[in-house]
Amino acid sequence: MREPFFSRGRRVAPKGFSLVELLVALVFMALLMAGMAKIYQSSLNTFYKSSESISSGRRNRMAMDLLYDDLNAAGQYLVNITAYPTLKTDSQDDSGFSILPNQPYTGTDVPAKSALTDQLSFYLDEALPFEGRLLQDASHPFATTSNADLVASGADVAQLDTTMEVKFSDPSYANMVKTYYTNAVTNGTQGLVAVFKDQWGPEGVTGVSVSGSTVTFKPQASPDNQMGLPTGLNLLNQQRHFAGDGTFSSGLPPTINGTPTTSGAPVLFVRPAQMVRYLIKAETLDPTSTVGIPCLVRQQGDYNPNGFVPSEETIIAEDVTGFKVYLSAYPNPTNNDPAVNWAGWGSTASDFASGWTNGILQTINTQLGSLGLVSATSTSDPNWFRNTPLLVRVDLTTRSAIKRSTSATAATSDYQYHTQTLYMVPRHFGLSFN
Repeated sequence: MREPFFSRGRRVAPKGFSLVELLVALVFMALLMAGMAKIYQSSLNTFYKSSESISSGRRNRMAMDLLYDDLNAAGQYLVNITAYPTLKTDSQDDSGFSILPNQPYTGTDVPAKSALTDQLSFYLDEALPFEGRLLQDASHPFATTSNADLVASGADVAQLDTTMEVKFSDPSYANMVKTYYTNAVTNGTQGLVAVFKDQWGPEGVTGVSVSGSTVTFKPQASPDNQMGLPTGLNLLNQQRHFAGDGTFSSGLPPTINGTPTTSGAPVLFVRPAQMVRYLIKAETLDPTSTVGIPCLVRQQGDYNPNGFVPSEETIIAEDVTGFKVYLSAYPNPTNNDPAVNWAGWGSTASDFASGWTNGILQTINTQLGSLGLVSATSTSDPNWFRNTPLLVRVDLTTRSAIKRSTSATAATSDYQYHTQTLYMVPRHFGLSFN
């Protein structure tokens, strides 16, 4: 008979790890996880930094697109295309185009030495981004399809039924005209001007009403110099316009010397004599914090030589810490020094006389002189920029939304900054009437 196993005096080896082995394994695992945590943290920082850089670049591009469109409208004179508006050059508020450098902004956590913004201001007549067609109506003889009736009638304004109807392709356009007109009346601003493109005849607008996609209005009895508009407008009794059925399929009608079409004269509605200004301001966008966020804002209001009063203010981009604008009459290919090429580069002046009149403009005149060109910028010529095809440079600096360390081992965190530059020659620069 076989002896039981336990009676042979031998022990079975225990299965598993000893305490020492477990401790050694835990130490190695802790070291491995610490390394992995460092790699994870670094990867996470890289991800966030990349995302914030992409977001910052996107905000810059959106702001640059708006700036590009606005600068192309600077000096756009639609109310009177045969004469310059009456402007002044005494200050930034009454200049047709100007840059006021190094203006401090407060209310943010940006250090005072860096919290400086340029203020870019310019004048324009702002066209609503759509047009209508002048309708023919037997009860409104001021509108006509007669080619011969386009000559001066000699009739008194009071003897003409000057009610006009303009049809748009969509009711939303008609409602927008009504909204702009209502806001203008409410705010006591210069209102709207209807520009008829068959003769480019501008008329001040009053009494706007809307029915579907049609706007009905009466031109001002005396559009010349009406409501502070630039002088030189054509009087009502000096012109009439092609009218039609308001169709849009036939496209634009021919000139007044051609055969009238059935669609009617194209009509633009224009907000005249507008001033636009770009600058950085502190905006309290976070209800949990009293510290403002630096934002690029766009202000707009009626031109007023006694002082700019914005009636609209729009935030273009958040977390914008730098906004610089420079001018150049030429990019010098033999000298890449920005201090030579760009008027205003490195300027520390902050008042209008030193920063603009005797600063940027004086540098532009020097550049023009070196090219053998006659100076076109002077205090006696408020529309100088319409005679000079200047290159405009805009540097826009944005920062990340929050502070972040640059690496996994960094002791402190900071904002990440991104600068983008726009170069352009505005469309209306160099378009002299001469």
